[in-house]
Amino acid sequence: MATQHAAPTEVRIAAVEEPSALQAFIKSQGKWLFLLLAGTIAFILVRESMRSESEGDALSSWARVGQDVTMPVGFSASLDAPSAASLDALARDPAVAGQAAAPWVRLIQARATADEGADPSSAADMLREEAPDHPLATIPLRLAPGEDPALPGDIILFRGERMQAWRDGHADLFQNPAPPENGPRVRIETSKGPLVVALYPDRAPEHVANFLALTEDGSYVGTRFHRVIPGFMVQGGDPNSRDGAPETWGQGGTDRTLAPEESGLRHFRLALASAKQSGATEENGSQFYITTGPAHHLDGQHTVFGVLVEGEAVLEQIESGPTVGDRPQDPVAIEAITAL
Repeated sequence: MATQHAAPTEVRIAAVEEPSALQAFIKSQGKWLFLLLAGTIAFILVRESMRSESEGDALSSWARVGQDVTMPVGFSASLDAPSAASLDALARDPAVAGQAAAPWVRLIQARATADEGADPSSAADMLREEAPDHPLATIPLRLAPGEDPALPGDIILFRGERMQAWRDGHADLFQNPAPPENGPRVRIETSKGPLVVALYPDRAPEHVANFLALTEDGSYVGTRFHRVIPGFMVQGGDPNSRDGAPETWGQGGTDRTLAPEESGLRHFRLALASAKQSGATEENGSQFYITTGPAHHLDGQHTVFGVLVEGEAVLEQIESGPTVGDRPQDPVAIEAITAL
């Protein structure tokens, strides 16, 4: 019996489809397209990384400024900033210089300079030179109806000039009377440089006589500025700070205390005054302080008997050193003191 074979399976071969122009282009240029795509992605990632780093630097600069300057919150708050000299140092800080916060620090510095009765033009000029394209240096503002628009730096300059003219006409509101022209002066040589104070023997004779006596017998030599509060004062003259344990600094003095004198002098910046223990009515026989900012809450409580007339930069160095609380980490010492 003949074997019946099944019909062979029909196999159809599909016609080969011609590649499109796009497929042909991708096939011939695929390697270069991949490299281009990879390069584009890398560029985007690098750019975003740089932008993120730049934004991080800007935030860091504002954080650094916030350590020294308290920004106002709300309409009733005011700006709390250190001295113009401290703001200049802040603007030069590597964490701030060239960053987003730097022009604003220069603007605040200009305002602080004007508030201190000095010429703010240097700070305003630095704002323009360091950030010529910043809105503070390019966009005029009109702060009041009827006023011509002006750049913020120019506004501060103009108002600084008006403020200075007003100060000149009301000098007694901003500084003590000049010390006697031929009155005593004392040169204090410190490890940072010299300070020169002029005294008021006509207004506080007991305090001046005591200070001169301690100067002449060398009692202040070797003592340190043991207490420093930036924007307020630097304090020294305690014999304990020469050879006593640090925890006793600020507690020493002489066997003699001084009764307060009505000198009529106030705690303007750079005033020299007599310290006293908390709660005491008599003033310390040797400790003194120099104000680095207005301290009128002490008017009538401590006797002002002198004023710093030379060495503001040295005072600034003493004030700006690192501290733990109000104790300097590296206290500045009095190396010599001489009555002039």
